[in-house]
Amino acid sequence: MDYPTAERTQTTVPFKFAVRVGAHLVRLSIFWRLALGSLAIIVVMAGVTLYALIQIRQLTALSTELVSYHYPAIETAKRLTTNLYTQLRSEKKYLAVRDAVFLRDFDEEAEEFQRALTALQNQETSPDGQRLLKDTALLHKEYRGVFLGVADRRTGLFPKQAAEYERRRDALITRIMDTLESYIGLHEARVSTGVNDSRPRATQAEA
Repeated sequence: MDYPTAERTQTTVPFKFAVRVGAHLVRLSIFWRLALGSLAIIVVMAGVTLYALIQIRQLTALSTELVSYHYPAIETAKRLTTNLYTQLRSEKKYLAVRDAVFLRDFDEEAEEFQRALTALQNQETSPDGQRLLKDTALLHKEYRGVFLGVADRRTGLFPKQAAEYERRRDALITRIMDTLESYIGLHEARVSTGVNDSRPRATQAEA
């Protein structure tokens, strides 16, 4: 006797995206799935854009600092170095011929040196930079005083006195130059550090 056989049917249940709200599982329609996917993309893009803007802002601040602070400080210190050599030439000419023109030139150059140095001190923000500029001012004041003390003499110096004066003067000039070079090196090191730090930031901002 033949018995009827029951055919097995396999029903495919389509996958439906769902989220859990509290204790209930809520199925989402295609519209909401697309909306959530778009929202996720927007959030990611907003995060990337915000990160790039932060990097650009930091690069802008660094560029501003280099242009308005470090580079002018370096250039002013170099001008002070040139000015000091000019003072030295005027001093030697005066001591050689005792012409008041050279003494006046020295005074004008020394005043210009002091004005530029004071302006540099007013804009310097680092303790190390302030210390170097203060040392420069004190050394230059001493150098100027030593020279004027000799310039006020009605007679020239004896050979031994001249040798002692030149030794002291040269030592002061050397110390002033070394101090200014240290100040220039301080800012050049910061420029180098800033440029090196800006490279990865620029790369990240472009990515």
